[in-house]
Amino acid sequence: MAIFVVLAKEPSPQLGAKIAQLYPGDNHYKINDDQWLVSADKLASTISTDLEFPGGKAGVSGVVFPISGKGWGWHNTTLWEWLTLKGASK
Repeated sequence: MAIFVVLAKEPSPQLGAKIAQLYPGDNHYKINDDQWLVSADKLASTISTDLEFPGGKAGVSGVVFPISGKGWGWHNTTLWEWLTLKGASK
């Protein structure tokens, strides 16, 4: 499955709930109140549509980007474990 980062313009509990509903269990990882990782066999445009970003239906502006690799930085170890579980490489 591909990994995507979902970035909202501002925190949105409604968007977080929708992500959890559409990508249940370990298919999403909340980084922050306005940032998530999603694992899905979809395109970024499809995820954006599923989250209702086009046309402002989500109630918050946001973007979806595919990512490759684990990235680099300092964060909670569960983030790195999630990325490893989902097959992200260095």
